[in-house]
Amino acid sequence: MKNLKIGVRLGLGFASVLMLLVILTSVAIVKMEIAGGATSHLVNVSYKNVSMVAEWSKIIELNVLRSAAMWKSTDAAESKLLLDEINTDAARSLALQQEIEGSLRNPLVIAEFNKVKQQRSRYVEARSQMLKAKADNDSTAGNASRSGSTPCRTTTCRFTRNWGGRAHATCRCCHCCTASA
Repeated sequence: MKNLKIGVRLGLGFASVLMLLVILTSVAIVKMEIAGGATSHLVNVSYKNVSMVAEWSKIIELNVLRSAAMWKSTDAAESKLLLDEINTDAARSLALQQEIEGSLRNPLVIAEFNKVKQQRSRYVEARSQMLKAKADNDSTAGNASRSGSTPCRTTTCRFTRNWGGRAHATCRCCHCCTASA
């Protein structure tokens, strides 16, 4: 290096600084593209999933209440209307479930989602039994499908606890009963 003229040494120094600048810029651009992809995923998938899960939850909640109302209803026209609404929302609920499931990537989230699907399948099976019992005018079969609960002051609570398949320490509506999943 001592044998090189000052102009060559300055040129090599400038070239090495310029090379480091190019490498640094390249790395920054790649990292920004990765961050952009993560932001895009957050906005287009994760936020969309949150919205779909919220809608899915509301549909299930409404169908639980409609099922309870249908079970208690003595009016055939009202029962038919409730059944139509249940079936319409159940189809939308299934479509949401499939869309959410298709967009999940995280293995831990997928495992939790599978637990929710398992709980929901128990709820759907119990609801089907209740609807069949209602159609057959068999109140004992419908009540048997809801058995195992402790008494509650509100039909909604007892119905939600059994048909939703959720176990909890006390009822969320009146705090009067203990868990019985």
